[in-house]
Amino acid sequence: MKIRPQSLSYSALFLLLYVFLPSFVLSIFLLLRIGSPELAYWSSLFLLAGFVFYNRKKFGVGDILLLLTSLVFCHVVAYSIFDSFYDGLAYHQPAVARIVQGFNPIYDGYMDFGRPTDLWSNQATYFPKATWYFAATVTAAWGDLQLGTVYHLLLLFAVMFFLWDATKGESFSKRFLWIVACLNPIALTQFTGYVVDGALGTLCLVGIFYAYLFFDGRPISRLTHFFCLISISLLFCVKTTGFAYGSIILFCVVLHRFIRTCRETRTPTFAGRLAAGIRSAFRLSLKLGLPVFLVVFILGFAPYVTNLLNGRHIFYPLIQSEEMGAIGDTLERRAQTIFPNAHNRYTRLLWSIISHTQESNAEILTPVRLKNPFDAPFKDWEPFVVAANTHAAGLGPLFFLFLVISLLLLPIFYFREIAWLLFLLLLLLFIQPYAWQMRYAPFLWILPLAFLLPIPDQRGYLLWIPFSVALLNTIGVFCLFTGNQWVMTQTIQQVCAPHVGEMVLLDQSVFEWDGIFDRFDLKQKYANPEETFFGRTAAELGSLSKARTAGGVNISFADDLLPVPETPLIFAQEDALPWLRMSEGLVPAEETSSKDFSRFIVWRTYANKVKFYMSLDRESVNDWEVLLRGLVFDEERERTGKAARKLSIEVFINHRQIGIWEIDGEASTGTFLIPRQLMEDSFRDEMRLVTLRLQLRGVSSLIENDLEHSLYGLQMEGIQIREKGVNSTIEI
Repeated sequence: MKIRPQSLSYSALFLLLYVFLPSFVLSIFLLLRIGSPELAYWSSLFLLAGFVFYNRKKFGVGDILLLLTSLVFCHVVAYSIFDSFYDGLAYHQPAVARIVQGFNPIYDGYMDFGRPTDLWSNQATYFPKATWYFAATVTAAWGDLQLGTVYHLLLLFAVMFFLWDATKGESFSKRFLWIVACLNPIALTQFTGYVVDGALGTLCLVGIFYAYLFFDGRPISRLTHFFCLISISLLFCVKTTGFAYGSIILFCVVLHRFIRTCRETRTPTFAGRLAAGIRSAFRLSLKLGLPVFLVVFILGFAPYVTNLLNGRHIFYPLIQSEEMGAIGDTLERRAQTIFPNAHNRYTRLLWSIISHTQESNAEILTPVRLKNPFDAPFKDWEPFVVAANTHAAGLGPLFFLFLVISLLLLPIFYFREIAWLLFLLLLLLFIQPYAWQMRYAPFLWILPLAFLLPIPDQRGYLLWIPFSVALLNTIGVFCLFTGNQWVMTQTIQQVCAPHVGEMVLLDQSVFEWDGIFDRFDLKQKYANPEETFFGRTAAELGSLSKARTAGGVNISFADDLLPVPETPLIFAQEDALPWLRMSEGLVPAEETSSKDFSRFIVWRTYANKVKFYMSLDRESVNDWEVLLRGLVFDEERERTGKAARKLSIEVFINHRQIGIWEIDGEASTGTFLIPRQLMEDSFRDEMRLVTLRLQLRGVSSLIENDLEHSLYGLQMEGIQIREKGVNSTIEI
């Protein structure tokens, strides 16, 4: 069973086009207001079948089997593991679902998810959408949202096949070097979810390899040109920062051509050499930039062109946005705590590389601790059980050792051979202000491999020392993460299996458990999309408070929700569990010094909010009202005896504010009117879900204190929602 020469490149191109074509065709459909995501998928598959038929002489039986095996494997993995990433649940999945349902990002404007804040709606509206378009076509064609995550593995296999074929003629160790470059720990710890940093790193690798071919003066085939330009075009359209990375890669290639032409031109005058360099660089910029521009213009019409048409800049809201500025401020505060002796992006990146791993979900942030390269204790591996989103050492516990060994092997007299490549990598790294959180700079993985490129083939055996370290690092991170994702999926299946056909309320989404192949059939109703977490560590953060399984999974069913208005919510310590099961953010407090507080539950939340989910048991006739009773829990007052601070709590029903509750250290009652229309909307909902949210204002939250201690809490005593005019009181 023979695989023909160069055939892997055609297999790689097929896998790349499998991701690119549905996205591109759907973007054309959206621009012209024709077709559907399902039609985009099947028409793209028809074009791909034509591609295989046209190039049938390039494929052997082994090629076809390898291609089909890769396709099936990628889809089975995507289907089998549930996406539990917060970003995926918060805004990637809702955005894909809206597109599947007919939302047109180009003409329909703001992609409102009905959130109390518009941060995630902003991202879904103004961020690049290539992976969403692809996921929408796959979801529409096969009816399963989880399959949309298959783009991670498809791109990974495409790039591995391509690089192995494109480096033929070199020694085995040099070819394997590029395969190791594909095994980026970020890419291998994001393949189960709707996040794009791993895919961004994979596409960046193609762009960097393409630039390396120019820098090294190697001949480039048409197939290589086509594959690399498609990859760079996708790079522009999967994430806003990808626009910057793609532009830098193309700029360095054109700059290199300009300088090289100026040097090699034999014209005696400086002006002549300069003119020759400009002409050569201009021709190359047209050859590379024009096709990329045309693809990005169509595939990236939303958001790049739509932003400009609406008077914004193409990088909105990443630059000059209040919401994104708040995220940047939070990361800056965390950086100041984690790297107290590093005050700029360059030194922070260095400290991050040479320090012990610090997970991003740590409850209390502490300064990083330096380590020697051989020191990789279990605590450095543990954060990768959740995801590669760490604040320090985010490429694995052995990356520091990998980097040191690679640097030591680099002969000084060969440094000039990779000077341009290092220049490109450093530009990519330092344009990113948060490269210390290596999820945002996955191409850092390529840096130590760049040091190994000049090693002569006769000393290729030296490469296997850093290769072994890199593979051990990647395998360890990959196995820990994948094992946790599989356990998470199995836990959800075990909990939901007895509830076939029921509505299931998870942190950000409402699902229906269909019982077919142990699957979730996602109902596109996003009821709880705020700053919540989904995973084992979430329970430890205190941000989740419903009944959890042993694995920390947070799930409610329709019959868990309390009916309205039959049961007032009375909060006493001994019978708190029913209310915890249908609430978010309400956490039992430790014993306090005051006896008056001991029988109530103190609100300890991640973002100063608590939510309650209730089921409406009848259709509305009148307006409704909500009655609240509680007081502020002030730790400073407990210690010093001072008067409690008066605080404001915003009251929301179904994400619409209905009033402000002013309370202090004395128990007080607030009554707020709920318009009948809001309750009617809930009654028409699949779950007849009423969401009550209380938002504490005027004091810092745990997230604003970087998950450190908060002095204030809400001491709830009772809640009741009832039709206006019904004689009923809160029992305390």
